[in-house]
Amino acid sequence: MRPLYESRQDVVNQEVIKNLLEARWRCTLVPAARNAAVDYYAVDAGGMIKGLVEIKCRTNHKNKYDTFLLSFHKILSAEALSKNLNIPVLLVVGWTDEIGYTKLNPASTYNTKQGGRVDRNDPQDIHEVALIPNDSFTFIAKRKDAEDV
Repeated sequence: MRPLYESRQDVVNQEVIKNLLEARWRCTLVPAARNAAVDYYAVDAGGMIKGLVEIKCRTNHKNKYDTFLLSFHKILSAEALSKNLNIPVLLVVGWTDEIGYTKLNPASTYNTKQGGRVDRNDPQDIHEVALIPNDSFTFIAKRKDAEDV
């Protein structure tokens, strides 16, 4: 089984974004199981699941790279869940300067490459990744403003 790479700060950063989304989208983000295809289910006041949400926090500014890398396997898993529930999947990214979201498209629509993280010295971090263009994101908040929500 793979180790879980999640620091206390990672949890805090994700919670900041979760709180912002709940306030902006007037929903409750219910955590999914730890190894689920997504992080949260967006649930309305009536308890209906209206969307799937994956939150990623990065330690770089949004313009450092032209694309956001996301595991191709993650997209395939989220896509299958989305199709079965007939609801969209939103990828929400918190860069150090801004927070944005995009609706995940079918996995086959993204350019792919071998890539991933090299900073943890974990060979399983290198795999097929989808290249999601930064210009596909809708930016909803400055990171510093989200911390006040």
